[in-house]
Amino acid sequence: MRRAEIVEVTPPSPERAALGVTVEVEDEQGERHLYRLVSAEERVLCGEGCSVESPMGKALLGARRGESREVALPRGTVEVEVVGLRGTLA
Repeated sequence: MRRAEIVEVTPPSPERAALGVTVEVEDEQGERHLYRLVSAEERVLCGEGCSVESPMGKALLGARRGESREVALPRGTVEVEVVGLRGTLA
C-alpha cells in the first residue's frame, strides 16, 4: 500500500490517448487494431494491453482522433491513424 498510486478513471469518451484508454487505429493496409494503453508494470503483471513504454504505446500516447502517428517497429516504420478512443467506466 505504501507504493500504491491513485489512478483516475478515464471518461467514456476521452479526447486524448492516455493510460487506461483503448485506442483504435487503422494501419497503412486499412486494417483496424485495438490497443488498451497500460503501464509497463500492468503489462508484466496481467499480460494484457499495450505498454506505454513500447514503440506503439509511445507513439499513441497523447494522440487525438484523426491524428496520424509514425511508429518505429523492428520491421520498419509504419504509420497509423487514430480512428477511435474509448475510456473506462467508473
